[in-house]
Formats: sequence, structure tokens, C-alpha cells
Amino acid sequence: MRDLPGRKKCDSGCIHCRKCLNACEYNAITFNTGRGIPESDDQSCTLC
Repeated sequence: MRDLPGRKKCDSGCIHCRKCLNACEYNAITFNTGRGIPESDDQSCTLC
């Protein structure tokens, strides 16, 4: 994920491991297979 205010990013950058998908208990992170990257849904994200 990008280093956005209130959100942590992977220190080594995204390695497409998809761990962030399981870490989000609000299902605010999805994996865009077309772009090959995780994306966050601002409507679902609580910035926890």
C-alpha cells in the first residue's frame, strides 16, 4: 500500500504477497488482478 496518512506501508515495498488482504478486518483492501496491486476502498477503510 502507499504510505498514506493513517496507513502503514510494507517497509520493503509491496511484494504482492496479499497479506494485507487478510489483515484488514473490514475487507477494505482488494487485489486488482488487472493492475497486479492491492487497492483500498476509502468507503470501507476505518484507518484503524
